[in-house]
Formats: sequence, C-alpha cells, structure tokens
Amino acid sequence: MLLLHGERSVVRAAPECRVQTALVAPEDADGTIARIKAAMDTGTAYLGFVAGEIVVDLAPCYWEVVRLFELHPALGCVSGRLVGPAGTVCDACWVRDGARLVSPMIGLAPTDAGAYALALKPHLVDAPCGRIAFFRLAALAGRLSEFRETNSTETLIAEMTDALGSADCAIAYSPLVLGQCPASAATVPARPPLTHAARIERGPRGLARFEASNGRFR
Repeated sequence: MLLLHGERSVVRAAPECRVQTALVAPEDADGTIARIKAAMDTGTAYLGFVAGEIVVDLAPCYWEVVRLFELHPALGCVSGRLVGPAGTVCDACWVRDGARLVSPMIGLAPTDAGAYALALKPHLVDAPCGRIAFFRLAALAGRLSEFRETNSTETLIAEMTDALGSADCAIAYSPLVLGQCPASAATVPARPPLTHAARIERGPRGLARFEASNGRFR
C-alpha cells in the first residue's frame, strides 16, 4: 500500500503494516500522479489518502482495508469517519437521499450505533469521506493520466471517486477506518455534489446498502 498524507497529518504506522508513506506537500504538486503510477508499476495494490491535520493509527485501519478489499473484489474504495475534539463524528461517508447526498453519521458519538447499528459495521455507501479514503489501484488502471497533478488530497479523493463509476466499482464504509481531527480541522464538510457518488447500483454480496430516502437496506 502507498499512503499519501498531508503535511500536517500524523500517521502512526506499525512495523507489521506493509505501507509506504509519502508526504504530499505544496512543492510536490507536480509529482503526485507520477508517484502513484510508479507505485502501480511496482505492484502496489492499494492507495490511501489522509488529508489535512488528521491523526490516524494505521494498524487497525490497514488490516480492515486489506480485509475488505480481499473479501470483496468488486470494491474500489474503502473509507470511514473522522472524530473531532468534541467527541462526535465531524466527517464521514455519504449516501444518496433522493437527488442529494447525506451523511447520517455526522454528529454521532463514535460509539453510537445509529439507525440499524449502521455506524458500527461495514456497509456500502455512495461516496467516501473526503479526507480519508483507500482505493484499489487496479480499479483506476488506465485512468491515472486523466487526473490532474495537485497537492490536495481532497481533490484526488474526489477525482478518483468519480473514476470508480465508469469502472463499475463499489465503495464501502468501515468504522475501523478512523481518524482524529484537531479543533482547527473539525469543521463539518460541505455536501459533495451527486456527481461524486458511485454509480454502481448493486455492490458485492455480504455488504448491505442503506437507502437514506426510505430508511431501508437493499
């Protein structure tokens, strides 16, 4: 796995995690996509992003991401949630509610299961958290040339999510993909446009999808 992170992010790695971490700093804006291509050429299977000032304990997150990708080959992205200093979720994955995206987990405590215990178990979503996400590089093969060079991890997450639609890949949420936000970064994000949502209608078996519009799984 290649993990790209912001210059103020803190990634607490563990020796057993097979992860190469790399800083995405302002002066690196012209080399981010080239770095991803080089990782793909050397056989790296997964690509992760941690943005801004997020603090992540990598070990539980890494093993959960690898587990979900290996169990569900149709997954193109695994994402999670961020918890702010007030002890509530300030950023998370998004699901469709009619013609818009909503994030039911924002505002919940990390231990609050929410409706149908949704927040505490992996399930399919329509768009990842915009500041922490992991992608299967094979799902992006042939599309990297379409991405613009940028030092914004948020921009890369959004563009790669867009690319998953044409690759017919699903997106999953897991509570173990968890980051901590300091007060300066704990703002609730703007609602992403519906164009940033996955366009696959049915995901892999074994992972339910929750429809916010009617409060049901399918």
